[in-house]
Order: sequence, then structure tokens, then C-alpha cells
Amino acid sequence: MDEIFGMASHMSTGAAYSREREFEIEQSSVAGINHVRRGFYWPKIEPSNDGWSFEGYDVMVGLLRDAGLRSCAMLTRATSWAAPGG
Repeated sequence: MDEIFGMASHMSTGAAYSREREFEIEQSSVAGINHVRRGFYWPKIEPSNDGWSFEGYDVMVGLLRDAGLRSCAMLTRATSWAAPGG
């Protein structure tokens, strides 16, 4: 069980420092959590066709990795240029 204990999160995916995100990561580690599931929003990752931006997600995944937590990314929400109307 220790190897698969995880949680769903809505922590910040911004590139800037976030005290709340730092607190969540710290407390997750203390609680013995080792997997964090987070939605990765397609419109934020690819706002225009073939225009990519992973900046904030790279920061979040790096912080999780540095804390010994594994991330489980769920690509979610349609982007308007690919699916008008959602």
C-alpha cells in the first residue's frame, strides 16, 4: 500500500513561487503520499495550434519530483482552436 498511496490535487501550476503549493507538497510528503494526480489543461499547454507552453507545469512537476512525489498527469479540457465550443 505504501507504494501506491496518492491523492488528487488542484495545486498551482504557475511558474511563480506559491506558498500554498509548497505547503501542500510538504504536507503530502509528511502524510506518506507518493503519487499526485493533477489535471493538465490543454488550453494552457497549447493555446494555439502547435504553440506549446509547459512553463508552470514544468515547475510543478519539478517540485513534486524534488520532494520524492510522482505526478500523474491527466490531459483535460478541449482547446478552442481544436474543438470550437468545447
